[in-house]
Amino acid sequence: MDNSKAAVCLAIVYACIVQLIGAISLDSECNISKGCFYECTSSSDCAFLVSWIDSGDSVNYTLISAKVGRGNFWMAIGFSDDHTMGNDSVTGCKNENGVTTVFNAKNRIKGAPDILNNEGIELIDSSVVGTTFSCTFSRLKA
Repeated sequence: MDNSKAAVCLAIVYACIVQLIGAISLDSECNISKGCFYECTSSSDCAFLVSWIDSGDSVNYTLISAKVGRGNFWMAIGFSDDHTMGNDSVTGCKNENGVTTVFNAKNRIKGAPDILNNEGIELIDSSVVGTTFSCTFSRLKA
């Protein structure tokens, strides 16, 4: 899947964190060497940034979000073949008790998502620095 197809599949993108603040700078490679989706008020004041790059049999995604507070938090990206929420594939990162893991889930129309097995995904890197949570993972192409 090339970057343009990944952008089409990227119908639902969201970062769900306790609270969001602007503390992320826009990646200068966005829409040049990698696809990006972001919410920024300026190039140095972004609430979140999602980027992706084709890597052969998989796509590498990086999710970055500003977060506040202590405790557990997560962020995820959803892939939908229609324009409504529900029955969508979701992959994300969660940080529980200081440990980051990657997960697969399936959205429901209402209620909590169904957590699935982690086949086809691998955590590459993650960090929590100050108020910023980031993770990079690989997801096999379908």
